[in-house]
Amino acid sequence: MKWKLDSLEDAVLTVAAIAAAAVLVLTLWETPPSNIATVATLTGYATAADGDDLRFGDVRVRLAGIAAPEDRRGLVQPGGPEATAALARLVEGRRVTCHLDGSTAGRSLRPVATCRAGGADLGWAMVQGGWARDCPAHSGGRYAGAEAAARVAGLDLAARYALPGYCGEGE
Repeated sequence: MKWKLDSLEDAVLTVAAIAAAAVLVLTLWETPPSNIATVATLTGYATAADGDDLRFGDVRVRLAGIAAPEDRRGLVQPGGPEATAALARLVEGRRVTCHLDGSTAGRSLRPVATCRAGGADLGWAMVQGGWARDCPAHSGGRYAGAEAAARVAGLDLAARYALPGYCGEGE
């Protein structure tokens, strides 16, 4: 198919329509879920620190509402390295946008955020893939459907990873 623009006006209108569509897509892509209060937004290229933490350079961000098996020096739980690798694949080469909710996690007081890459909610993708679990005390059940879908697909992380006590339902 060959495009033919008959006039300068057609060319300008075509460029304007493409630009408007791009702005709409980027706006929808970067908009946080309506039930998330955002106090700040962090956007850039991140790496996986473990299955529920991202690293933007020296800044570490905790994914809101999920719990993944540990994968750190001194503590590696079953499924931890796989969770880290899964999160790394989800963010690799993609721009990540995190909507910080104003809370902090852990002794390091790292900011907590709902993050997206490639249009996907990273928490949802991690839980649905069977690499993390919904943490009801912090998600309000936001990822319960993803956990149920993982279970149906045979990716039941609950069989080998009990929720930590801070999730409120320490199974």
